[in-house]
Amino acid sequence: MKCILRLKMNEAFSRVRIGSWPGARRVAAAVLPAFVLLAVWASVASAAPVDVRINEIHYHPAGGDGDLEFVELTNTGSEEVDVSGWRLEGGIDFTFPGGAVIPGGGYLVAAKNVALLKTVFGEDLPAVGSFSGNLSDGGESIRLLDSAGRVMDEVRWSDRGSWPGKADGRGASLEKILPRADPTWPDAWASSLTVNGTPGTVNSTYRAFEEKTLVAVGDSWRYFKGTEAPPADWAQPDFDDSAWAEGPSGFGYGDDDDATVFDDMQQILPDQPGYSTVYIRTTFTAEDSNYVKLFLRNRFDDGFVAYFNGHEIARRYAPGNPGDPVPYDALAAGSHEAGSTAMVLDVSNAASYLLAGENVLALVGLNVTLDSSDFTLEPALTGKRLVRGIDEIEGPHGTGSPQALECPVRINEVAPSSLGGWIELFNAGSQAWDLSGYRLTIRARDPLLYEFPEGTTLASGAFLVVEEADLGGA
Repeated sequence: MKCILRLKMNEAFSRVRIGSWPGARRVAAAVLPAFVLLAVWASVASAAPVDVRINEIHYHPAGGDGDLEFVELTNTGSEEVDVSGWRLEGGIDFTFPGGAVIPGGGYLVAAKNVALLKTVFGEDLPAVGSFSGNLSDGGESIRLLDSAGRVMDEVRWSDRGSWPGKADGRGASLEKILPRADPTWPDAWASSLTVNGTPGTVNSTYRAFEEKTLVAVGDSWRYFKGTEAPPADWAQPDFDDSAWAEGPSGFGYGDDDDATVFDDMQQILPDQPGYSTVYIRTTFTAEDSNYVKLFLRNRFDDGFVAYFNGHEIARRYAPGNPGDPVPYDALAAGSHEAGSTAMVLDVSNAASYLLAGENVLALVGLNVTLDSSDFTLEPALTGKRLVRGIDEIEGPHGTGSPQALECPVRINEVAPSSLGGWIELFNAGSQAWDLSGYRLTIRARDPLLYEFPEGTTLASGAFLVVEEADLGGA
């Protein structure tokens, strides 16, 4: 239950407005002592866990197979929630059994036929049941109540208007795009991208931006002291840096805060000539390249140029123009103190250079003078990655028919046994389609007729015939 407490004060009275969804209500009261107001707030705030939400509804399975109906709850918090004695009411009626617990970030499915659902999605499916009644094919309201009878969540859906149409008998479930979204808005919901939905796992239509550290302060780097020129390709991904020294960032001297200290960098004549540049590079692995934002965070004194997979992405207090190489004996173009906080640079222009797999971040740091009292180079790289639920799904939810509802392959022709017995498929799409793991079946609950072998691909505009002899249970 999402609650708001608003106080509007004047000389005569205060108005306390308590709004809750679903079912907003208002109360007005005379001026109350502070401890009473606190008591009101405490009773509202501690009413019940608010992290458990209705997250997915399979109300109209394809072919009218009502036994595949389910309602999925998710716990959007970090702590487990005991839902023993909680109820779903509306077109269905179900009380969660004792010991029913949803872990933080986890799921629990209330099933019309729990045995069947586990047959389809696997025995490890976190499901309980079976509930009585049926979910309305035309839309209705279901409510989630805690063990004290308080409304925790409510969804009123429809098969009309702007509500997703593919969830209405066309194989998809009704999925919440973001678990914390307001359930009253049709735009908060979408038809699942997988047949029969994604019970017990992340929704296939989930989309969010995840912040991720790609290179952290303290990570290990290879470094080259600028006492001479490095090889011309030192910033390229395929450069062999195995002969370079290795150490954690940050790098520098003179500030007593460096992880790798260059105590020979400062010029102290006549015995120590010093050097003005340091070249560093590190390799990191990205799981994918779906990053829409990249940020270079760098504490530096006095200048630097940064390269990502061989491309220059940032230059601060460095001589020359963008793209110009930095000579090993160059000096910074100005003085810049590192301070205690890193400079944050938006380098999203480099997102197109990011590879799924190994990547290289390289920098050259510059001092403003050879005899400068200090030097600092402490880079890090972070990014914002687009996360799609369909990409995260594994196991029986994703291997059976992932994205089947977007699949361009169609059953084009069927010949009965008297004419030889076969099923012909046609790819009506503009690109080849990988059919690995796809299945031919009458209904999801029935034994499969045929599963396409790994590596089966159907080219655009091409046909594929499955013979009757290969169909199991036909």
